[in-house]
Amino acid sequence: GGNDLVWDPVFGNVFAGYTNTDIGLSKYDTSGTQLIYSTYLGGELCESPHSIIVNSKDELLVLGTTGSAQFPITNGAYDNTFEGGSKVNLSRGIAVNYVNGSDIFLSKLSADGTQLLGSTYFGGSENDGLNEKLNYNYADQMRGDIGIDQDDKVYIASCTYSSDVANITGAQNINNGGSDGLVAKFDDQLTSLEWGSYVGGEKHDACYSLILDSSNRVIVAGGTASEDLNTTLGVVYPTYQGVP
Repeated sequence: GGNDLVWDPVFGNVFAGYTNTDIGLSKYDTSGTQLIYSTYLGGELCESPHSIIVNSKDELLVLGTTGSAQFPITNGAYDNTFEGGSKVNLSRGIAVNYVNGSDIFLSKLSADGTQLLGSTYFGGSENDGLNEKLNYNYADQMRGDIGIDQDDKVYIASCTYSSDVANITGAQNINNGGSDGLVAKFDDQLTSLEWGSYVGGEKHDACYSLILDSSNRVIVAGGTASEDLNTTLGVVYPTYQGVP
């Protein structure tokens, strides 16, 4: 990639940032003394990893964001089209420049790292997978999570500014405003979306983490600035508590 001069609003200085970044993935043995494989993952512009997990076949699943229209996508993938969004420069100590906006990506590598078994875009016409508004600490812009169930089905938690993410048929099928959280379930080959749901109110919301319970119900955690987030009866805090 090439170098840009980037203003860092936290440290108050200008530094040389990289306009193009790839993801590096490495696997070691259990002692940490032998490198089993190491590989790049990315397209012609910027990528950032958010979360990884290994399934029952020792295949590596990666969740992240991409700004590349030529990100490696496999045959039969759920979505093979980069939709992008608005230019954004993540300069809080990171210096990753998404000149054409961003999509979420999901990729699956073989256990030995020699094959890309599945890889797909996921998103709409605005930026997806970038937590631009609810960030306070280093790399908060890159929060997101990936999980699997006993059948190796794939679950993700992230965020989106898009109101047109396709096939959102879950508990909340519209973006209520700003950035919303985004939760979805894919098949184990990343070829079909089983369901997806926005999570959020009229202001900015984002999902950071997920876990499955014993019945494969998805539990997500995140952040919200919305006073109208949907809450349920009997909870500890049914109303927005504000900013301390």
